[in-house]
Amino acid sequence: MNRKIADALPLIRLAKVDGIPNIYNEVLSSVGDASIVMIGEASHGTHDYYYHRAELTKRLITEKGFGCVMVEADWPDAYKVNRYVRGFGTRKEGFSGFKSRFPTWMWRNTVTADFAEWLRAHNSSISEQADKVGFYGMDVYSLYSSTVAVIDYLKKNEPDAVPLCKKRYSCFNRENFDPEHYGLVSAHNTSKSCEEGAIKMLMDMKKYETSSSKEDGISFDEAFCARINAEVVKDAEEYYRGMFLRKNTWNIRDQHMANVAEALLNHLRQHKSQNPPKLVLWAHNSHLGDAYYTEFADRGERNVGHYLRQKFGIGKTYNVGFSSYEGTVTGADEWDEPGQVFNLRPAMNGSYEYMFHQIAQQGAPDFSLRFRTNVDRLSPAETRLSKAFQDFELLQRAVGVVYKPSHEMESHMFNAKVSSQFDMLIHIDRTTAVKEVNDSYF
Repeated sequence: MNRKIADALPLIRLAKVDGIPNIYNEVLSSVGDASIVMIGEASHGTHDYYYHRAELTKRLITEKGFGCVMVEADWPDAYKVNRYVRGFGTRKEGFSGFKSRFPTWMWRNTVTADFAEWLRAHNSSISEQADKVGFYGMDVYSLYSSTVAVIDYLKKNEPDAVPLCKKRYSCFNRENFDPEHYGLVSAHNTSKSCEEGAIKMLMDMKKYETSSSKEDGISFDEAFCARINAEVVKDAEEYYRGMFLRKNTWNIRDQHMANVAEALLNHLRQHKSQNPPKLVLWAHNSHLGDAYYTEFADRGERNVGHYLRQKFGIGKTYNVGFSSYEGTVTGADEWDEPGQVFNLRPAMNGSYEYMFHQIAQQGAPDFSLRFRTNVDRLSPAETRLSKAFQDFELLQRAVGVVYKPSHEMESHMFNAKVSSQFDMLIHIDRTTAVKEVNDSYF
């Protein structure tokens, strides 16, 4: 054990909060009047992160008045769940969008399905559609399904605009809607890019949204949904073309997600009786923990957590991360390969996870550390810990959808200052793999 970790352990013992019920209470008591609470995950395949995030969100909805949930998923797929939790269609229909795109286990799992069922039941007691709690996506990958959604909206509401829209999006068709192939040929000028057409189409969709009736909550929501799909098309076009132009596509993606979160809050502010609207974000730690306090800042990377803190002010946001030492995790050997359950390797010496494991071994397998609060002040012990951690940098583990246990250092470890990256960190020492569900579950 290195000296830095050994010196930190007594401070952690005094500052930590033990046990899940107490941890939940601490989160609820710390968010204050934040309009955005971000709840992360250290992997896309861990049941415990999904479960505790869902349980925390239920309490934020029922006790703190949060009115929408936004997740690291494509907008069209999540919008099907949004319709389901608002009382339309079946659960099978609601989760149909997550069935075909890798990684299927990320949102077609027991926790997300059960949370949607809870949310639908919760919404059943709310009479106004505009005031029901929504479920939305924010990612940038849905180039094809978002173009289809824009055209479908125009067919129903602005039929005269359909031919022009199809013309503007036609260059995507030439590549059979393979977004990476589109990016390759457009970046190297072997095929005309859709950049100009996507930008013009977005401007038109903003005009249609502005002219839609705010008195009719459903049509107003549909116009907003169509505009966001046009936003996805514009940013996805830049993202996939940027992959072959050496652009920082991480920033393109995360700026898009932050912009969609802001747009949703502005939309809800216009026609939701809850004022101001409040949003819970679900995404990976790497998107929600402020990237400015990680090694990735040195190469110019920012993320959703950083952008939203900058836009709304740190006091209007609250940021909760997760970590674990060992267990099992659902992942894939390579991108677009079937999911499987891996043994999550014990965390490396010199990492936060290893340090927290030393505490867990002394009878506290689940605990939280609070580095900042929006209400009152930190306790003296928390203040000492937070001050000691200001210049404290260790390795941190991040597992996405691909897991490389034999290359853990190269693939999954990075340096971070956790007390600035997150407002609170929840450590679950041993975690289990998330369970994907098939159609029979629905």
